[in-house]
Amino acid sequence: MDRNQNTDVQLATLASHLTARRGGILSAWRSSVDNDRELTAPSSLPRTQFNDHIPEILNAFEKRLQVWPRTNADGTLNLVHYAAWLVKELASGS
Repeated sequence: MDRNQNTDVQLATLASHLTARRGGILSAWRSSVDNDRELTAPSSLPRTQFNDHIPEILNAFEKRLQVWPRTNADGTLNLVHYAAWLVKELASGS
């Protein structure tokens, strides 16, 4: 496995790990915000909005990690993979 393939595997593994730990991440995030006295605006976000919006942010991040444009062995961008990635990005409106 070359360096670029290894990076792709690592990014996909990170995305899977984030998905598996979603509940813990959200709980720790909310707890940190609730307990930080210096944060005034984020702590005023109602829990329902937090629960609606933050998971979507994590979803978007995980998807980006899974479909990151691949590179060739020499480090240049693989145009076939880039085109497929770009079509997905444009279709999703990101």
